[in-house]
Amino acid sequence: MVHDNHADPATPEAVGPEPAAWTNWSASEREQFFDAIARHRRNAWRVTLPCALASLLLALILAILLAPLLYGLLGLAVDVINLALPMPDLLGHLGSMVGVMVDSLDSDRLAPAGAWLRLALVAAVPGAVLMAAIVFALRRALMHSPLFHPLKAPGRPALPSDLNEQRFANTVAEMAAAAMVPAPRVTFVDGGANASAFGPDESHATVMAGTGLLPNLNRQQMQGIAAHLIASVADGDMKIGMRTAMTLGLFTLPAVVSTGWADRAGFAATVRLLHAILLPTPARLDRILQALDDPFRDRGSERDATKTSQGDRLTWRQWAMMPLVGPVVISGFLGGLVSTMMLAPAVALAWRHRKFMADANAVALTRDPDALVGALAAISAAGANTRLAAWAGHLCVVNPGTRHDASLLGGSYVSVFPPLQRRIRALVRIGADPQRFTSNASGGKSWLLKVLSAVLFTVIGSLMAVVVVLLIWISLALSGLFTLLPVALLHALLR
Repeated sequence: MVHDNHADPATPEAVGPEPAAWTNWSASEREQFFDAIARHRRNAWRVTLPCALASLLLALILAILLAPLLYGLLGLAVDVINLALPMPDLLGHLGSMVGVMVDSLDSDRLAPAGAWLRLALVAAVPGAVLMAAIVFALRRALMHSPLFHPLKAPGRPALPSDLNEQRFANTVAEMAAAAMVPAPRVTFVDGGANASAFGPDESHATVMAGTGLLPNLNRQQMQGIAAHLIASVADGDMKIGMRTAMTLGLFTLPAVVSTGWADRAGFAATVRLLHAILLPTPARLDRILQALDDPFRDRGSERDATKTSQGDRLTWRQWAMMPLVGPVVISGFLGGLVSTMMLAPAVALAWRHRKFMADANAVALTRDPDALVGALAAISAAGANTRLAAWAGHLCVVNPGTRHDASLLGGSYVSVFPPLQRRIRALVRIGADPQRFTSNASGGKSWLLKVLSAVLFTVIGSLMAVVVVLLIWISLALSGLFTLLPVALLHALLR
């Protein structure tokens, strides 16, 4: 028989601010868990919606910046075919369309806004098709991860001889029944006091727990952890996490590719990366994830031996890539910069609210906020490392300590996990007992720090807006000089 009345592993040194700051709350300041769930859902979408709109705008801008190269290649291909079979003059038609719009800038009467919008949409078509292909390729590559294959998920089933593991698997099934979702498969891996829920959808979800987790929890705390994981599955965190990773990867991959053409080693690394994406295998998945983890890391392990002797002279490869500087290099750098500096931190903040929402939903399932508070404190004291893939660390209950704070695919300077003391504070607000969890940590940011943070982010955002506009103009200028001019000369020779 398993005894559940052992000592609570939460110690006086567990995380969380002083309880004095919590016990002074009035009844009006406390919150029902259903209200907390609704509030965190609203907060998550208040961040997610601007991120989605910004992503669409950035995708449109990048698609337009790619237009000179893509339309140039398509038009020259049509010109070559025209040598054997009569074909329409695609580049000539596009040139006249752009010429009319440019001429309107020098006249007293500008072209209507609808005409400019129509031109922008036409220009974005091939770039949009290319981006859709990138998203499809990235999704196809990630689906080779064992995390999305129910039969290949890491870990082993609960041992029949281990009552703790059997009890945890039964508890997960109970919470799934309470949440009215299919019971996930439960597996265990050696080491790590942490747990996660992953899979392609809620019907094929897997809950993975480290064997270091269960000895630190009593049954009440097991229910809290199981409820959090099931709440994450029911809230659709797995699908949302996948879509978010695809969005960030869409803007990171062009940045990675754009930096790998100037030398032999970088070119070879870029070719290997593209080969891994087009023909993905589980063995090649690590290469893709490492590349997307940091878009501005140098991919070449070696440099050309001739580079030193050539000094500052451009190599033939650098001359050959001149037509790519505007539409590929500059636009790729723009996408990577905006993704790393703006989108990834905003996504991390939105994901924090999803963690708060899963905590509140766990309380709704168990009606026992102390269960999850005790489990969080116990995990923090025992260590939360896990064997889950680093890029999917955001699916764990607490931060597993992976690189970049378990960020969603790309590197972000903002952790996707809220501080544990804030999670416990939120649970205390909906009814957990604050007297059992004390520490010397302060209970939140001062108003001065909040004001300074707001001013700092405003300044950074304004500077980023200026940089984005400058990069757009630089990309267009370089595309006109090094991409459109050679295309126009070749077009004239072929026609």
